[in-house]
Amino acid sequence: MEEEDRPRSNILKKVFSTYMPLTAEKVTVSDKTFLPSLEWKNEQVANFSYLRNALAIRREAEKTYGTNVKEVLPAKYSEEAWFKICIEEPIKPKKFQHHSGIGKHCYKKPSVPLLLSMSQDTLLSLLENFVMWIDEGHTSVQLSGKWIYSIFVCLEVPLLPEVCSSLRELCKLAAKERSILEEYENRTVNTLNLIICLVGHYFSQTDLAD
Repeated sequence: MEEEDRPRSNILKKVFSTYMPLTAEKVTVSDKTFLPSLEWKNEQVANFSYLRNALAIRREAEKTYGTNVKEVLPAKYSEEAWFKICIEEPIKPKKFQHHSGIGKHCYKKPSVPLLLSMSQDTLLSLLENFVMWIDEGHTSVQLSGKWIYSIFVCLEVPLLPEVCSSLRELCKLAAKERSILEEYENRTVNTLNLIICLVGHYFSQTDLAD
C-alpha cells in the first residue's frame, strides 16, 4: 500500500471514500469553543497521513526482510479476550466477569509490533467491538482513543463498506460524548475532535465533519 506524501497544503480533501450516505444526523455541540480550528484539523490530518506512510513503509520492509516478530493474538471473534487486551479500566467492570481463563490484567498498549501482527479482518472486528463496547457503556471514545486512533492508522485502502460503517458509528459516538461535555472537561475534547476530524476529513465521511 502506498499513500501520498505528507500533505503540506489543501489537506482537507476527499480521499479513499467507498461509502457515503446521502444524509446523516449530526449531534449539536453544547459549547462552540469545543470545535477545532481549521489549522488544528489540517495539522492532525497531516500528522495522521505521515504516520500511515511510516507504518506502510515498515510493513513492507518487514514483509521483504521477515524481521517482524508476530505476537500471539486471540482469534478475531474472541470478544472476551480482545476486551481484556484493549480495555484497561472498564467503566462497567462486570463484563466477562465469568471468563474462561483470560487474565484480568492483560491490557496491552497499541504498540507497532502488536498492530503489525493484526490482519485487516482483525482490525475490522476490533472496530466493531469498540462500537459495541462504547455503546454498551463499558468504555468511551475518550478512554479508548489511543486504541481507536492506532487502528485507524493501520486501515488499508480502499475501505470496505463495513469499515466505513464502523468509522461512522465511532464518529457519531465521539460527537455524542462531546455534546455533553461541561466547560471544565475541555481537556477531553481533543481526543473526541481528533476522531471526528479523521473520519470526516481523512476518510471522507464529510457529512459528519465539523
